[in-house]
Parts: sequence; structure tokens; C-alpha cells
Amino acid sequence: MFKAYHKLIRTRLECGLPVIADATHLHRRDMLSVVNLVPSWGMSVEYIVLDCLRDELDATAGWRHNVKMKSGESLVDRHWNTYQSQRKNILAGDGLDNVSVAHYVRSYTKYIKGLHWLLK
Repeated sequence: MFKAYHKLIRTRLECGLPVIADATHLHRRDMLSVVNLVPSWGMSVEYIVLDCLRDELDATAGWRHNVKMKSGESLVDRHWNTYQSQRKNILAGDGLDNVSVAHYVRSYTKYIKGLHWLLK
């Protein structure tokens, strides 16, 4: 799946088109695999980080709380813990010169209702 995803991103970039790569990218290696698709000449990357509050995440997780990892933790806990461990690097743009960060801390329910503002 990521191979096709990367091919689509690369093709759009080669055509000079803007790209919004919407994926969780909790692990640095996954985020950098997309960042590395961007040509180093004159193109930049913006991480748009939508932080939600843990209590709202729990309240809206639904079936994801019932998905258990081999470790016994829920899928929600796994994603939350992974994000928290990577958060500092993400908010620092992974230390890359061509990466800027837009960080939004909002209510999760407001994210869902207001995502259209990202595309304007």
C-alpha cells in the first residue's frame, strides 16, 4: 500500500502539483520516507499536526478500544503512546531545514467538523 501511496506522491511532485499526504505517520521512518520524496530544490514540506485531547480520543475511539495488540494494550493506547514518544521530533520538523510545522491543539470533535479549513 505504501509503495502505491509513495508513487502517487512522487508523480504529483514531479508534475509540480501540491500534495497533502494524509497519514498518521507515527514513526519517524514513515514520515521521513514521504519527506524524502520531495525534491531538495526549492520545495518545502509542512507537517500539519492535529493534537487532540486524550479524554476526547477515548470518548470517540469506539471499536478501536477493543482492538488489542500482542502486548495487550489497545490500538488507541498504542497510537497514543507512539505519538507521545515521537511528538518532540515531529514538532521540531524532524530537525530538517525544509520542514515547517503547523501545530494545532483542538478538541477532537472540532477537528472532524472543521477539517475543511485545511484545504482552503
